[in-house]
Amino acid sequence: MYNNYRAPKEGKIYRDSLVYKVHNSEYAAYMYIRHLHDVTYTELKERLELFTPEIRTSYFGQILTKQMATLKNIEVGQSPKDFTLTDNQGKKISLSDYKGKYVLIYHWGLCPGTFWVNPRIMELYEKHHDKGFEVLGLTSEDLKQSLETSGSWESLKDEENIKGLLAHPWTTAYTKEPGNEYIEDELYLSGVPLFTFVSPEGMTLVRGYTDQYENIKQILEKKL
Repeated sequence: MYNNYRAPKEGKIYRDSLVYKVHNSEYAAYMYIRHLHDVTYTELKERLELFTPEIRTSYFGQILTKQMATLKNIEVGQSPKDFTLTDNQGKKISLSDYKGKYVLIYHWGLCPGTFWVNPRIMELYEKHHDKGFEVLGLTSEDLKQSLETSGSWESLKDEENIKGLLAHPWTTAYTKEPGNEYIEDELYLSGVPLFTFVSPEGMTLVRGYTDQYENIKQILEKKL
């Protein structure tokens, strides 16, 4: 059933039908958790109000309630709370360090979407960095070390896509680094490549995957 509803449009219909037609069940709450990557804070708040107190206090209902704070933190139009990470050079880096500049929080990993968008993000950085655009890269772990551990380094090290991912001129932090793990939940890093684009005033302007690249580009072209 899951495989039959993976397409976004059909998946949303499936999810909404559970919420509206079977909205007072733990299964509906569970399925909503499965689709949190496609749910806004406002939408979740409205859906929770459809559940009876028994479902809201159930195991899955409590998980949804806890997720409200996370979704509000990443909602477009909201200001994500400050966070501090240790970058791959061992230095502390905070979101507040980018105050006054446009900052793209760029969560990436080995996937076709990253290979497509990575050179485009590099172009934006080269064009707009001197005018007030920063990128904070987040990825699970050191790519070179990971490929060496898996035995793939020798066969992949000369691939243009791999070399591009190893040549980022911006700050990078590893989400699996001790002390950094919490950021996956706080920013709900549900996939790659995932963008959270924040204004100089600290408000989230764009949130999403590769389909949001053009929106980010247009904002930078207009503002910078």
